[in-house]
Amino acid sequence: MTILADLTIPAVSLSEQSAISRVLGALDDKISVNRRTGELVRQLLDARWTQVQRSATSTVELDEIAQLNPRTMRTNGATAPFVDMKSLPQGALLIDSWGEREPRSGARFINGDTLLARITPCFENGKLALVDFLDSGQTGTGSTEFIVMRPKPGVPAVVPFLIAQSSDFRDHAAKTMTGTSGRQRVQASGLADYVLSWPDKAELDQFTAFAEPVTSLLGRLRSENQTLARTRDELLPLLMDGRITVKQAEDSAGEVL
Repeated sequence: MTILADLTIPAVSLSEQSAISRVLGALDDKISVNRRTGELVRQLLDARWTQVQRSATSTVELDEIAQLNPRTMRTNGATAPFVDMKSLPQGALLIDSWGEREPRSGARFINGDTLLARITPCFENGKLALVDFLDSGQTGTGSTEFIVMRPKPGVPAVVPFLIAQSSDFRDHAAKTMTGTSGRQRVQASGLADYVLSWPDKAELDQFTAFAEPVTSLLGRLRSENQTLARTRDELLPLLMDGRITVKQAEDSAGEVL
């Protein structure tokens, strides 16, 4: 009790609280707008790919256009980017956060790979993402419960993701699950013969020209949101204990808004 009694808690007036809320709220609002934009862009990608498939006159099996759990060399170094199951998103194209750890066991992946959660209930919840955040030549590691889907040459990187999120593919994948109730897993070997409609080269090239800049836009929105969130989290304690003024916080926020 003596220690608590000696603590000095800065007094923040209601007007100051309102001003702080306004500054930080502007950052949160921009993050929300970027997230909504990202969701609309992902839906647009999905709709465009569905349109391409509907006009296709050929079919392929999945292993003709993508490798499943390909052998991948480990990155040299004490640590490597690591994605755990919690970081694999639901309903988003890209991964927002990742960590670093010693590259031991687990899935290995490179930029352009799609990570598919294979275990119950993560598979049913739609955990799935396209990898785009690694440095050139870098290999990431992840949960042992990921299936890695790598597009073959000439296949747009986003296509395995779009295939893997489709209800038809997921129905097929669900039929490959083995294991005890509550701990079932999709079997990568059972996905290879999945049949899908496939466009001709001209149609595929047109889709690639559309998809690549759109995917890059999503990456830029993610980077902007990371900067916005970091700025918000840095400003809050500085404002609350009076180390900076609201005007200074507004100036800092203005640099990233």
